[in-house]
Amino acid sequence: MAVMQLQQKIVSVEKYVTGYMMIKPLLRIEDSAAVAADFYICIQPATFKELETALSRTSLILADFDGVIVPFKGKPEQEYKKIITLIMKGDNNSKISIITGRLDVSPNHVISPRDFASETKVCLSLEMGGLMLLPDGEERILVDKESLDIIHGLGKELDEYLFATFPGTVKEEKMTMLTYQRPDGVTSEKFGDVAVNFVKGLPKGIYEKVEIAMGERNLDIVVKGYNKGKAVDEVVDYINGKAAEGIPGYSHVDVSKVVYLGDGSPDIPAFERVLSGGGVGIAPANADSRVTKFIVKDATNRMILYEKDSSGCALDVLQIVLKDTARAS
Repeated sequence: MAVMQLQQKIVSVEKYVTGYMMIKPLLRIEDSAAVAADFYICIQPATFKELETALSRTSLILADFDGVIVPFKGKPEQEYKKIITLIMKGDNNSKISIITGRLDVSPNHVISPRDFASETKVCLSLEMGGLMLLPDGEERILVDKESLDIIHGLGKELDEYLFATFPGTVKEEKMTMLTYQRPDGVTSEKFGDVAVNFVKGLPKGIYEKVEIAMGERNLDIVVKGYNKGKAVDEVVDYINGKAAEGIPGYSHVDVSKVVYLGDGSPDIPAFERVLSGGGVGIAPANADSRVTKFIVKDATNRMILYEKDSSGCALDVLQIVLKDTARAS
C-alpha cells in the first residue's frame, strides 16, 4: 500500500496581484530558476487534518532540534513540556530520535539536546553522523579523528579570513562541523563565494575532505560524507537492530514509515533520504528559504510545509504519530 500523499497548493502569481497575496497563509518565495523574475511562487501550508492524512502510516519520527523541537530564541517551556510528557508515555521513546549537531547551551538556545535526550531517553544523533547517544547510554563515534582534526584546524585559518573580510561574522563550533553566521548587510551569495574560494585554495588533501553548505543565514563546513541523510540510516539501523534482538518497545521500521522534521539547509540530505525511501518530510512555516525552495521542486508529493512554526509543528506531528488525543492549542 502506497504512502498517502498530500497535494499542496502551489501557484505562480505576479507581484502585487492583491487577490492572491490576500490568501492566508501563503509563503512567498522568489525563485528565478522556477519562474520568471517578476513572479512569486506561493505555497499554501498544510492544515492539521491534511497532516493527519499524510502521516497515517508513520511509525518513526526523526527531527532536527534547533528551530523544530525548540525555537532559536524565546521561551519554549510550555510546548517543550508537552513534548516531553508525550514522549515519556509508554514506549514512545523508541519512536522518536533527535538529529542535531549541537550538544551545548549557548545564549541563543534555551534547552540542550543532551538534556532533552537524557530526560526523555530518546536516541540522539549528531547531525553529521559524528556521535550517537543511544537509549542504553552507549556513545558511538562515527567520524574518524583525522577528519575531525582537519575540520577544526581549517576553522582556525578560516576564522581570520572571514572575520577580517566580514566584520560581525559569528562562529559556532560543533563536533563535526563549523557554522559561520553572516553579518547583516552581507548577501548569502557574497558570503558563500568568499568562503568557497578560500577552501578551494587549500591543499588538495584538505579540500577533498570537506563540504560547504550555504543556508539563508549560515554557512556550514562539514566532513564530506557525514550528513543528516547518513544519520537517518544510522538511527533506523540501530532501532532495527534492537528489534531483531527482541528488545521490548522496539519494532522493525522501514524508511517508508519515517517522517523527518527540519527547517534548514543541513536538513535537506535527510529529507532526500527519507523521501527516496517512501517516507514523509515536514518543514515548519518559518523554515529557511532553501527548504521552501526544495519543497517547490520536490517531485514526490510527500514534502510538506506545515501551517505552524517550530515546536508547534513538532508537537502536532508527535500527537498524530504517537496517537495522542489532546490537540495542541
